Amino acid sequence: MIAAVAFVMVAGQNGWEFDAVLSGSMEPKLSMGGLVVIKPVNASQVGIGDVISFKIPDIDTPICHRVIEIQEADGNLLFRTKGDANEESDTTLVPSEDVTGKEVFFLPYVGNLARLSQIGRERVNIISGKSVPLAVLIIIPLGLAFIGLTLRDTLEEVFWPVRKRRKDMMKRRRERFLKRRRALG
Repeated sequence: MIAAVAFVMVAGQNGWEFDAVLSGSMEPKLSMGGLVVIKPVNASQVGIGDVISFKIPDIDTPICHRVIEIQEADGNLLFRTKGDANEESDTTLVPSEDVTGKEVFFLPYVGNLARLSQIGRERVNIISGKSVPLAVLIIIPLGLAFIGLTLRDTLEEVFWPVRKRRKDMMKRRRERFLKRRRALG
């Protein structure tokens, strides 16, 4: 576990990317919910059949598709890509400057955990343009529910001890009944 964390920290500082797979366009090679590890490469190191990660202008999420054709125009490399599960290739060619790297390996299901860690960073707008982290909207109600249930049990023990004893007695009776029932068969 320590080695994995150290690898992620060192690799992240050296330009490696760890991206959750959000679509099924590369199934079965890169299944949804997995984590793809991208190593930065020079565009000249990319070959046909490689899975590359690239950015599209105006879209924050990187895309990972397979290179099916390489063209050269005015000294620049252009890549035609296609998702393995897609019937048609992508409509636009990917210029070499938009390529962020090449897939090194894939970890199924790990991307779901990585996406959960984003909850603390995502913000939700509330009244008058103020925003709060999404995690706050999840944690506060859960915390309040826990406090409320604990407070209810404490008050019940202090103010209604007879009710508490009756509840415990009924629970023991139920357990004895179930035990006898199982014994009989």
